[in-house]
Amino acid sequence: MHHRPFRLTLAALLAGASLGTCAQELYSDAERHLNANVEAVFGVFHSEERYAIARDQPGATSWREGYIKYGLSGDQRLGSAGSLYGAFALLELGHLG
Repeated sequence: MHHRPFRLTLAALLAGASLGTCAQELYSDAERHLNANVEAVFGVFHSEERYAIARDQPGATSWREGYIKYGLSGDQRLGSAGSLYGAFALLELGHLG
């Protein structure tokens, strides 16, 4: 039981692991910009309890989750009327364990 705080700290650090957000400029001039955006997050989780509806297997469980979001964003100047901003993204989720 004396290793539990270490395991909880390690689990919290791993659960929050993020590969970060990246924006790559694809096109740019004085009037408009177009960017490719990517965000990826991955986490490793562990629990001493199983929370499934059918609790026929007692004990601990571990699993991994993550997602990646990718898309395009851009802006266009509209002269004295201001600017137009827009974005489109897709999201993929994964769960293992």
